[in-house]
Amino acid sequence: MPSDNVTEKEIEEFDQYGEYTVEQKMEKHFGQNNLVMFKVDHNKYGYQRFENENLVAEKVIASERPLVLGIVPIAPLYTPAKYGSHLMLKLATPLVLDPKSHVDAYLTMPIEIGVVRSSEDDVQIIDAFSVGQSKYALYGTPELGVICRYYETRINHEIPKVAPYREAVVRVHFHNYTEKISTINRIVIPIEGADFYYRKNEAYYNDIEVVLEQKLLRTVIEIDVTNAEWVGARTNLKQEFNGQYVMEWGF
Repeated sequence: MPSDNVTEKEIEEFDQYGEYTVEQKMEKHFGQNNLVMFKVDHNKYGYQRFENENLVAEKVIASERPLVLGIVPIAPLYTPAKYGSHLMLKLATPLVLDPKSHVDAYLTMPIEIGVVRSSEDDVQIIDAFSVGQSKYALYGTPELGVICRYYETRINHEIPKVAPYREAVVRVHFHNYTEKISTINRIVIPIEGADFYYRKNEAYYNDIEVVLEQKLLRTVIEIDVTNAEWVGARTNLKQEFNGQYVMEWGF
C-alpha cells in the first residue's frame, strides 16, 4: 500500500519514470504537475509545465534529432531553490549501537523529479519540481555549518513501501568501531550530483556506510556513499559527486 499521505487516486495521476521521445505532442502527469512537450517545426520543440493549470516553467529546445527527454528522480535540492548540497535524515526512532556492533537498515529519503536533456557529452536538468513539501535545517554552527534538506524517516528492517515520486529507498550500513554505546538520532549525507536508480514509479539511492570512530577525544561519524545493487535503470547526470562527509557536530 502507498504511504498515508498519498491516495490511490493520486497515484493513478502519475506517469512513470523513463525516457520519452517527442514526435508531435505528449503530456505527462505527476500529481498537480502537467508536463506538455510538443514539436513546433522541423528542429524546434516546446516544453511547458503547468501546476494546478498555471504555467510555471517553459523552455524552447532546438534539436536536429527527434527530441528525447528523461523524466527521472533527482536529488532534492532544486525546489523551491538550491540552498545546499546535503540531506539530513532525522530518525523518528533513534538507533542505539553497542560497542563494536554493526547493523543494516532501510530508510526513506525525499526526492525531486527532473526533466533531463542529454547529448553524447552533456546532460542538463532543464526543469525540476517536487511533489512533496520541502524543509531545511542547519547542521553545525551558523558560521561553519551546512544547510541541509531535512526529512524525518524511520528504521526499517525490510525494504519499505514509499510514497511514489516523493520518496526513495536508501540502504544504510551502520558500524560502531568505538568502545562506547552510541545513539544515532540523525545522519547527514551528500546528495549533490548523485545518481539514482529507478523502476516504473520506484526510486532508490546508493548505499550509505555510517561509521562511528574515535578521533582524538571525540566520536565522529564518517559517511561514505557507495554504489548499490538495485534492479532497474540508473540515471547518468554526469555531475561531479563527492560521497564522503564527516559529521563532527553531533549525531
